[in-house]
Amino acid sequence: LHSQQNISQLSRFKTMSSSFFGSNDVASWWLDKDDNEDEENPFKAEENEKDCTIFVIDCNNGMFVDKLKSAVKDEDNDESMSNNNNEDTPNVFSSVCGAIENALKRKIIKTKDDLVCIILFNTLETKNAMKLSNIYLLSEPDSPSAKLIKQIRDLPNTFSSTFKSLKDNKQCDFRDLLWTLQNIFSEIDVKGTKYGSKRAFIFTNNDSPQYKD
Repeated sequence: LHSQQNISQLSRFKTMSSSFFGSNDVASWWLDKDDNEDEENPFKAEENEKDCTIFVIDCNNGMFVDKLKSAVKDEDNDESMSNNNNEDTPNVFSSVCGAIENALKRKIIKTKDDLVCIILFNTLETKNAMKLSNIYLLSEPDSPSAKLIKQIRDLPNTFSSTFKSLKDNKQCDFRDLLWTLQNIFSEIDVKGTKYGSKRAFIFTNNDSPQYKD
């Protein structure tokens, strides 16, 4: 990236594409069931370690059109079953919101003192401390709550009436998004509580984010 220093300051920075959710090895932490302590869980901080997690959702038009790329084998005939043409198959945006909802449910029960935050990018609307274009802070860093869970659950249905995606394949500058994340992580430390784990999970169907010269 243009500024490697920005990236190095983001602890455990991860980028995920939409195809991630369709793989057969999706870990149990995405599902609405008990965690398996033996499995690697990216949402689990070290014991007695406070965690700040930022969920970042791409809102480009394709996120609302594309279906999940699923390939689940049928044990009876050992053939790949694809539901992408099924009208009941959720689009990528809805699936991402569902995954975040499940993660918040776990946090509110097991790690209620952690901080969570949700950011939308590639929106026509702008809301962030540095006023960087097309990046919208949906929720300030705060403990997980029933209100936030409801907000992310309803987002697939309320998005079109509240937000607009960038048109004509336009994108926000991805470096601006990294600056926004870094700024949030810096601000929470100023408040006096040191968070041993600070992580940003970016959900997108775009493997080539844009960088403006």
